Amino acid sequence: MNIPYLPSSAFMTTSTDSVLERALAPDILIGMPHLTPSGLSENWLLKELGHRHWLMLARSAGMDNADFRDREGREVYAAISALSMRGMNLRQIRANDVLSISSAIRRLSRTQIWSRHVLTIQQRSVGSVELLSTFVGRMREGDNHSITRVALDCLPDIDAGATSRLGTLAAAIRSDSVSNHFGFSLDRSHHLAGKIVEPDETRDFNGVGLLYFSSFPSIADSIIRTKFDRDAMRLADFDRDVF
Repeated sequence: MNIPYLPSSAFMTTSTDSVLERALAPDILIGMPHLTPSGLSENWLLKELGHRHWLMLARSAGMDNADFRDREGREVYAAISALSMRGMNLRQIRANDVLSISSAIRRLSRTQIWSRHVLTIQQRSVGSVELLSTFVGRMREGDNHSITRVALDCLPDIDAGATSRLGTLAAAIRSDSVSNHFGFSLDRSHHLAGKIVEPDETRDFNGVGLLYFSSFPSIADSIIRTKFDRDAMRLADFDRDVF
């Protein structure tokens, strides 16, 4: 499965398009809900791209919506296990800009899906984001401790030899076979800063009661701001990986 990038002109929506197709329309008119005083909200952007990743999965499975179920009828979710942001220029995005999102998605394994989203304003790049997801489900309703990986039969076949930089790096970090990243030691005893954080149920969790992946960068940023210069991250556009 490999859905190519689609230019905006090739993906115009009409009233006859499905709700799913309209939700994947590439152009977004930027306004106050999308912005912070420093430009486009990274938190909003990650939520939007996670939503598109989910809908693209449904489209590739030939579904009318994104109600994924396992063989026993239990809900299944695409949990984001890693993300990578490159060349971000969010601070230059302002109200009334039209943000165009061109996306590709690929199945890497029985449970793992990769997507990439290229962001442009008037054909000028403002960054790209990769997402890696794993299908998971609860074996017992309401019990997050019972969550396990799930393989679904409804998706297209795995791409032969399909790989992604993010997928390879995420696997290496999980197996402790990488000693440093971005110049930082990955020795767990060499952490920069830490504190106990209690997530906010109304802000940090998604609709199925799981800590949403977009909250991890926000929580990390809040720790950095309390330990270092409060303005250090407010105006910075930087490459970011989260595992």
